[in-house]
Amino acid sequence: MYNNYQLQLVYYNTIDMSNNILMQNYHQLPTIDFSLNDTPQDHFMYLIDLAIEYGDINYINDAINQYSNIVNSSYIDTAKNIMMQIIEEQLQEISV
Repeated sequence: MYNNYQLQLVYYNTIDMSNNILMQNYHQLPTIDFSLNDTPQDHFMYLIDLAIEYGDINYINDAINQYSNIVNSSYIDTAKNIMMQIIEEQLQEISV
């Protein structure tokens, strides 16, 4: 009557540091990945979080290029504001 199932959550993310490009290798996952249920907005915000964490606006540029036709324009506006804040912080570090 009761089936014993074993679930395995696998999330495969790699960062190619040579080009600073985030690559998602979903097609290479060996098992079911429940993170595939993430929305485009979730992934967009994940890229923004990476940009904040590493201080690298390339993540934001990639997010905007990939999702500009998918996510609401308020996400794009927020990302652009964050990008400007990161640039301002970098300029302040240079002048200090």
